[in-house]
Amino acid sequence: MRRLFILGGTCALLLTLASPCSAAINYNSSKSNSGNFVLTYSPNAASGAQAAAILGDLDKMGARVLDESTLRGILKTHGARTDHIRKIIIEPVKNGRPDGAIFLLENPTDEAQARSAYDQNTGSHVGRRAH
Repeated sequence: MRRLFILGGTCALLLTLASPCSAAINYNSSKSNSGNFVLTYSPNAASGAQAAAILGDLDKMGARVLDESTLRGILKTHGARTDHIRKIIIEPVKNGRPDGAIFLLENPTDEAQARSAYDQNTGSHVGRRAH
């Protein structure tokens, strides 16, 4: 009986320690030098340097319409971990926003958290979706 109690306690302790590890990812947000784009990404998918390089390429393209396949090519060029990106949201300039928003989501359910990081970076809540 004592061994069963120790085994149960050990399992409970391991599950408790694993819970914080699987908590939601904190998303980072970077703005391009031209101010045309804001990239919000998981730190598991790209580093700050990679995000800056990706935004540099987007600036070179100008305000051209961006599609997912073009963006995926840019991500691969700069070594972003596309295997960690499960959903990409590209929002062009609209609704009075001065920039286009790009969200690279590791988990599609993290969209609200990614939008929060975007809002903190831009200081704007225009066009924010309620979840």
